[in-house]
Amino acid sequence: MTQTQSQSGDPRIARFPLGAAITSAQLDADPYPMLALLRDHEPISWVPSLGMWLVTGYDDVARLLLDTERLTTVSPRSPIVDTFGANMLTTEGADHSRYRRALQPRFMKPYNAEHLLAATNASADALVDAFGDKPEIDIRHAFAARLPVQVTLATFGLPADAEPLVRRWYDAFELGLANYEGDPAIRAAAKASADEFRAY
Repeated sequence: MTQTQSQSGDPRIARFPLGAAITSAQLDADPYPMLALLRDHEPISWVPSLGMWLVTGYDDVARLLLDTERLTTVSPRSPIVDTFGANMLTTEGADHSRYRRALQPRFMKPYNAEHLLAATNASADALVDAFGDKPEIDIRHAFAARLPVQVTLATFGLPADAEPLVRRWYDAFELGLANYEGDPAIRAAAKASADEFRAY
């Protein structure tokens, strides 16, 4: 039985026709037109090609994230769990609190004000200075892809020269966390990068 045949009796498909029409290839190519259409007409939609609900409106996302009575982040199908195992984003209750307590000090205002603001500003300034007199810059490659990695290094006290290594891991994580079609090569690369990161 094909996936389409097994889904043909699913009432969600008729109820959410925009979501039913979405393909992974379409989202990979350019997700923004479809996301805008969903926000306007199906802000909460079932997407069979991904096997999940897609929530596109800010207010809906904020409301759902706070609804811990009816919703949970615990899912055996989660690519986050598959890549990293249990963590703050995939647990509830006491386990979630334990992970959060371990990380929280680095993200509180006093630490940010004392340590991260200056480091972030210095990194941003250095990246912009490196543009020099070039007539054109690929802003994603030269700035947007680098600054978050540099801030992450500063947040956790890792050396600045680890940037290429962390960037490589991050790229593998990004692909792994969007691997809803279950590509085994993408999955293996993400899990290997997670193992390397833990060892590092």
